[in-house]
Amino acid sequence: LSQGCGLGPLATAALAASVPLHISRLALEAHPAAVPRGSRILVVENPRIVEAAAQRHASTPVISTNGNPSSTVLLLLSQLLASGAELRYHGDFDAAGLAICARVMALGLIPWRMSAADYLEAVASADAEGAVLPRDTRAPGPTPWEPSLQSIFAQNRRIVHQERLLSALIGAR
Repeated sequence: LSQGCGLGPLATAALAASVPLHISRLALEAHPAAVPRGSRILVVENPRIVEAAAQRHASTPVISTNGNPSSTVLLLLSQLLASGAELRYHGDFDAAGLAICARVMALGLIPWRMSAADYLEAVASADAEGAVLPRDTRAPGPTPWEPSLQSIFAQNRRIVHQERLLSALIGAR
């Protein structure tokens, strides 16, 4: 993201040092983010995924919404979409994460690795490792990118946080 986004020397230094960069609304208003058309960017819910991407020198830029996207995050995403970026979104497999995914999909982001098969694979992997997944007490809302995910999650209600999927998210392009 930092390369060519018009945010100047600080962004370039952060990129060179593999250090995540917090971008303020003031910075985005003064220097709108832009990337070359077709640039693929991963948007995630959890800031730990951004840190891991920086530590592993991931080739794909990663942006965190830090939960529900703030107005600043929404501004960044809209600027990137306007410049022609392909924004792929992955969130937690829980009722809140599925709701966020539906909201950002409506903005033009592409749900990525958020299918019913991805969910079931993540649950099976946790089971194979002997991990205990917490259960969600809330019913999931609609999952318009894959309606079957709503019913499968409603049956299982086992929460899979992004940190469990770190390698798959960062290692994939």
